[in-house]
Amino acid sequence: MGFLLRRRLIAKSPILSPLEVSLLTAMVFGAGNVLKLLELRKNSATAPHVMLGQTCKVCASSLLVTSNCVLLGLHKSLPQHMGACRAALNASALSLLR
Repeated sequence: MGFLLRRRLIAKSPILSPLEVSLLTAMVFGAGNVLKLLELRKNSATAPHVMLGQTCKVCASSLLVTSNCVLLGLHKSLPQHMGACRAALNASALSLLR
């Protein structure tokens, strides 16, 4: 990121820190990967290795988002009632992998 800032290819955000920008970017790429996986699931003629590759991309994106959230300390700021939301998110993620 420093290289891009020094070369003036990107400007430093006055609102978000570099870590927050990377979290936002990872979330956008993750959403795109999930949408592509859902599109591939609709197409029954998709080769198995393509599905496996896209599934790996979705897993990598979710790990990247999770690690950025941990680095930002967002796991410490969530309210206690978020347990139900976490369970729902885990269930939806498992349903995608079936």
